[in-house]
Parts: sequence; C-alpha cells; structure tokens
Amino acid sequence: MSTGYQAGVYYDHPGWFRLSCRYDPWLQGDLKEQFGLGNYKYDPELKMWYIREPYKKAMVDLLGKHGYDVEFEEQQKNNSNGRQKEQKEQKQQVSGPRNYQNPWSSIFARIPDGVLRHKLYRSVTLILHPDKGGSEEAMKELNEAWSKLNP
Repeated sequence: MSTGYQAGVYYDHPGWFRLSCRYDPWLQGDLKEQFGLGNYKYDPELKMWYIREPYKKAMVDLLGKHGYDVEFEEQQKNNSNGRQKEQKEQKQQVSGPRNYQNPWSSIFARIPDGVLRHKLYRSVTLILHPDKGGSEEAMKELNEAWSKLNP
C-alpha cells in the first residue's frame, strides 16, 4: 500500500540514522511507542528525527507500514587501503580538492520534501549568515547549493 509519499533513512553519525519525511502525527506516535525513550531523538531546529542504529530496519518497516516509499542508505565503509590512497592524494594537492562537491548540494538532494528542504535552508541560513556570526564563505556555499536547486 503506497501513498506516494517519499521518506529516507540515512546514516548520519556513528550510532544514529536520520529520518527524512513529511510531518505525520500517526508515524510519530508509532515511532515513540515502538522504539522507547532514548532510542530516538528529535531536532526541533532542523525538524528531523534521529534513530539509533539497531532500530534502522524497524524504522524502514514502520515507514513501509505507513505507506511511504523508503530510500535507505547504509554507512559507507572505507577499507584501510582506500584510506591510505586518499591521504596520499590529499598530500599531493596544492590548490584544493579536484572533485570538490558542495556538501549542501548533497544534503538538499537527499531531502525528498520541498517544504522540509526550504525549512532546513532557512534554519541553516540563520546560523551561517555573517550578520549572525557565521562565515561569509560558508554562507556562499549554502547559497550556491540552494540556487542550483531552485534556479
């Protein structure tokens, strides 16, 4: 039973996965009921849920039960040979990375909901803006990624 709604469960940082989907009070209630206190957290500033790693499969199943089309991303693992090669390449570069990709572009691309994406942009703008104590370079990167997404 698919409702056509998109959701994503993405590796965020060690031990945690980020949930990206539209606001759904029924899903929120089931999440709290099934996972128990301490196994999830909510960031009100970014309006994102985070789920502990052992519950990632249960989260994907819960989203499917609620009719979401789920995109799931495991943690990317680097082997030691790949890491050594990467470090060697970094030492040889003088003027910056050749294949530099704006990190905000990949973050915005992974958020399926346009309204949520815009809220994230506005929230981060309030933090990175030079008038609010942020850096001009970071703000330029954010604006560049946003303008590519919304020309």
